[in-house]
Amino acid sequence: MLSGDTAPCESMVELARDADLLLHEAMYEPGIDAMLAARPYVPPGLRSFLVNGHTSAGDCGRIAARAGVKTLALTHLLPSDEGLVGEDVWLREAARLFSGRVVVGQDLMVL
Repeated sequence: MLSGDTAPCESMVELARDADLLLHEAMYEPGIDAMLAARPYVPPGLRSFLVNGHTSAGDCGRIAARAGVKTLALTHLLPSDEGLVGEDVWLREAARLFSGRVVVGQDLMVL
């Protein structure tokens, strides 16, 4: 199952039910705050747009657990290339509510 940009929703739980692999976009809200603070200009409403249109890594874990998936792969990370969020943070956040395998997706990764 593959998730694109989406806020947490019950439909994703149902669509991913018992999947071997759930690829889910993920955000880390404190990282978004740091990313925006480092920019010289932030359009009004951008933070709200980002936070309300994406799923936190913790919520990704909750969705994966409720759906009963075997592996959760976090992808399309926000923030992504800022160097603000280490892989350990993504894994820790998702694993708070999901006891299955969690990986952080990388370009050309094969699962």
